[in-house]
Amino acid sequence: MKRAKIAILALFVLALVLTVGLRGVVNPQTIRVVDAKSASISYGESDTGSTVGYQENFTGWYIGYESQNVTSHIISSSEALTIKGGFRPTNGFSSVAVFKRVDIALGSFPILAVRLNASSGVGYGLRFYSKYTNGTTYNVWWEGSPLDHRPSKGVETIRANVMYQALLATGHSVDLLAYLEVYIEAAPNTAVNFALSIGSYEFLSDALTPLTSNGEFRAVYVDMGTPGQAGESWRLDKLHLGVTVTASPGTILEMFFVQESRVYSSLSPSTYVYNSLNQYNEFTFYPSEILSTFSETLLSSGSSVVLIAKTGVIQSLSINSLNLIFLPNLESSNAISAQTFAAYYAYLLTFLFSIPVAAALLTFWRFFRREPIGKAPIAAVAAVGLLCRIAIMPIVAHRFDMDVLLSSARSWFQYGSPSGSIGPTLPFTFFLYWVPYSFYALLQIVGFHDVFLPTHQEGIVEGAFIRMFPLAADVLVFFVLLNVRKGGKGLVWASFYLLNPLAIYISTVWGQYDAASVALIALGVFWLMRGKTGRAGIAFVFSGMLQLLGFIPYTLTLLRTAVEKKYYSVLGLAAVLLLVVVYWPEMLLLYLLVLAASGLTETLVLSGGCGLDSRHSLLCKGQDDACFDRRLCCNKLCRSSLIL
Repeated sequence: MKRAKIAILALFVLALVLTVGLRGVVNPQTIRVVDAKSASISYGESDTGSTVGYQENFTGWYIGYESQNVTSHIISSSEALTIKGGFRPTNGFSSVAVFKRVDIALGSFPILAVRLNASSGVGYGLRFYSKYTNGTTYNVWWEGSPLDHRPSKGVETIRANVMYQALLATGHSVDLLAYLEVYIEAAPNTAVNFALSIGSYEFLSDALTPLTSNGEFRAVYVDMGTPGQAGESWRLDKLHLGVTVTASPGTILEMFFVQESRVYSSLSPSTYVYNSLNQYNEFTFYPSEILSTFSETLLSSGSSVVLIAKTGVIQSLSINSLNLIFLPNLESSNAISAQTFAAYYAYLLTFLFSIPVAAALLTFWRFFRREPIGKAPIAAVAAVGLLCRIAIMPIVAHRFDMDVLLSSARSWFQYGSPSGSIGPTLPFTFFLYWVPYSFYALLQIVGFHDVFLPTHQEGIVEGAFIRMFPLAADVLVFFVLLNVRKGGKGLVWASFYLLNPLAIYISTVWGQYDAASVALIALGVFWLMRGKTGRAGIAFVFSGMLQLLGFIPYTLTLLRTAVEKKYYSVLGLAAVLLLVVVYWPEMLLLYLLVLAASGLTETLVLSGGCGLDSRHSLLCKGQDDACFDRRLCCNKLCRSSLIL
């Protein structure tokens, strides 16, 4: 046993040496990291710089369409346009639309600002028209536009970039608007009187000025120009933005990514409430769906990150880091036959449920009442637990979280960057994933070529190494439980953990590190039972450096030791906290997590992403139709897969 411990320690030390020594040594081949900070320029957009190009005078409007069951009329003045009338019941939808002929230079004044008041029980919409050079009128709207079929909410202020709306509607830029339309509509079998009043209708442009050190801005643009793209075989997985922001108290900030006149929202939440206790933020933005509306100015070309103050104002912004992370495009999985699909599921269920559950029940039946048990049963249970995990590693993957883990490890070994993935997972946790992965990096250096299954971001061997950390944590929990209680009962409880399908799922399918935090807490409790308070404190602090949960038993141990008046032990336990301040990013993120957990800040925006229920499926037969659960933030891109 002593030789085994020495061998494990030597292997761990070797892995640590490789992890540090191979930083940035591997030839970049499975990730592209583009540093866009040096080429970025920041601009601010403020209300004071707005130029009005068109201001409605509320004359010249006429009723262009009216359903047979509608009576309506227009009331206009220098201050407002009001459309009044009533709907009589009918079997279909009914509407009334008013039009005005205009000549608006949309290319120069793309922002629409409208203030209106619509009575309840009806819907309304705003539409636009332009003309070809031959005089033919065409639509600058589409049925799915957010400016169409809007339910009335009383008084509203609408702000939208109509140039962006025109691009989405027509596929090309529109320089001039020839007609404006406002309509009111009612659902079938509706009898209601209505009134819609427009008090302000303007087209304007907002000037962008180089960002000053202090001001009041409704939006800030980080213009990256056209950063070096990785090519068609690569996809932009995410952007990392580290910024120091000051804003008015309670300002709600939202982040968007603009690329060649397309505005993208993030897969993970990208809205947070500003707090002066948390001026430095690290955002991870996963470009996801193209927005159907945008309220601000768009830069003419290139790529940019936009932070919009939905409430309040941004006062200053300083870019600390800005990286674009590209990962390889994945092959399609549509070629899988139904028989192959079923075979892989049967294989998965065998090693995830059937074998481990049967082995756990057999262990209970044979050894629960036996004392002592010897080493053979322990080795057998450990072998079955490892076999079940290793057997399913090549065919399982949680797509989203695997991207996060792979980006972290690949960035470190191929670019020397510790920021391939950022929080809320703590940097120490990512480092522990790198330690076993270092052997895979060594294989890459000597020319090893991995095998990649379709839709899998990781190679078969790479997937095994990236999961070695949670797998080792499972084994550690197993042996700690064995030592907490000797004999058959101890083996049964330990085997119930190691052979538990949920434990196998979390560490092997999902690749999560929860077992590591649990293992260190269990180890700390074990050492407390043996009276080794210092060792227990170290275990608890290391657990807290993985997840905040570990600091709870640490705090309780510190308080108990203080109550017992063991002052030297209290000093020793307090000194253990110095481990937290060794690495500044670890300390910073712990600080941000504590602020969020304590409620001092309302939001923590870092890596984010989806939880287990949102984006996880075991098998994606295609890219659109095999996501099991879309309840939270899952869009039609299936980000998890078991095989092909």
